[in-house]
Amino acid sequence: MVSARPLMKDRAFEHIKGLILDGTYQPGQFISERELSIHLAMSKTPVRAALERLEEQGFVTIAPQRGVIVRTLTAQEIADHYDLRMALESWIARQVAGRLSDAQLTALKENLSLQRAQVGGATIDVRGFMSADAEFHQLLTQATGNVEFERVLQRHWDKVERLVESIASRDNAVLAHSCAEHQAIFDALQSGDGNRAAALVIAHLEHGKRFMLLGGAYGE
Repeated sequence: MVSARPLMKDRAFEHIKGLILDGTYQPGQFISERELSIHLAMSKTPVRAALERLEEQGFVTIAPQRGVIVRTLTAQEIADHYDLRMALESWIARQVAGRLSDAQLTALKENLSLQRAQVGGATIDVRGFMSADAEFHQLLTQATGNVEFERVLQRHWDKVERLVESIASRDNAVLAHSCAEHQAIFDALQSGDGNRAAALVIAHLEHGKRFMLLGGAYGE
């Protein structure tokens, strides 16, 4: 018989991570293990295992005698996140340029159409765009067939999603610029120009990195 404990542990992990990402739990806030156990209708064992996993991934800090605290990413962690993505995603762009299947091209075109709709109307859908933004990068990663790349990039995206969304909410112009950059990357990939696609990916991520760390206008 398969133990239900791993399933409960995973469920607790996803639920608590979701509460952090959607802003229910803010950076610096204390999280009560007891209250989580009651809320999730679980014993403390799977909740504690979930919190330990969240600590490993940088979402919380478990402080002796103080409890569990939602972490704020440091400037170095943000820089490291973007540097890792630049290295991986530029390689991915070179690998998939000119090799995307009709189905993969269609999926990317539909994603770009969705992005344009989210930033081109009277009301900008920030959360919807952030989801489509993540999907665009995920679709390119999936095109390599490398599941380890998918896991690494998803983990890193989860860590900064909340921060990226909060910044984008303050300056909606960022989203339109990002959408245009995605389109340029797609055009280079479709034409088979891997070097140009890789350079565009690096520039796109460098713009995000500088905007998050330094502020100012996006792309400067």
